[in-house]
Amino acid sequence: MDPQPLVSIVTVSFNQAQYLRACIESVLGQTYPNVEYIVIDGGSADNSAEIIAEYADRLKYWHSKKDNGPADALNQGFEQATGTIFAYLNSDDVLLPEAVQKWVDAFQKNPRVDLVYGGIKYLDGEGRPTKGPGGGKAWGYPACPWSIRTYAAGVMVLPQQASAWKRTLHEAVGGFNADNRTNWDPEFYAQAAVKGFAFKDIPAVLAGFRFHEKSITVGLLSNPDEKTLARRATARARTREIFASNGIQISDLERKWRKATFRLMHAACLVRDYRQNGGRT
Repeated sequence: MDPQPLVSIVTVSFNQAQYLRACIESVLGQTYPNVEYIVIDGGSADNSAEIIAEYADRLKYWHSKKDNGPADALNQGFEQATGTIFAYLNSDDVLLPEAVQKWVDAFQKNPRVDLVYGGIKYLDGEGRPTKGPGGGKAWGYPACPWSIRTYAAGVMVLPQQASAWKRTLHEAVGGFNADNRTNWDPEFYAQAAVKGFAFKDIPAVLAGFRFHEKSITVGLLSNPDEKTLARRATARARTREIFASNGIQISDLERKWRKATFRLMHAACLVRDYRQNGGRT
């Protein structure tokens, strides 16, 4: 593997001007030197395009025009990518300064691994540490060791903001399902997993996941409309079908067992990340 592989990062955005600058600067401020950055804006009505244009000379590519949703925008962005490692960051989230370096280090140490992921910390609309959504008590979500069956059981989450994968995986999966407007990344991970690609956790916090009133996640948790709920149910069913059609079926008993055991692992990983962060959120 190239000692300094080119890492392609895509950001998709729509009417997120108030968070966009922090997102862009978190990518451009990485300690790792070999990054190309692509920003796809969906024709925002705010001043997003003006903000992106300020950074145009530091971007591989950008545009601001109507698309068919986040997954479609991601596919447009990755069509412009020339790197061997891919990642994406939503416009209201941020990368910690050494995130890309830690991705690259993980791939270098584990050459047979195809996707790596770290943990995230939760941020409020002002970028301050906060507790999780839906009344949660945790300050973030850690990277726990990968298990395809635990993931298929719907118990384990891969923190998208802190994930990166090889170009070969992306091409084999065929990018994101543009028809999926709520859970496109879990479907992408499921497709990669059943194709036999290897996943590996990085025991460190790599990104900040922002919760605010306009975010998709908060909308799904707090006040989802019927259309959104139906889309999410369809997307989840699609992910379950991906696993089932590849011989990975999870019984109710196994799901309960995996949920119980994962809670213990999740708690241990959360404490680990908290201690690594010096006891600070």
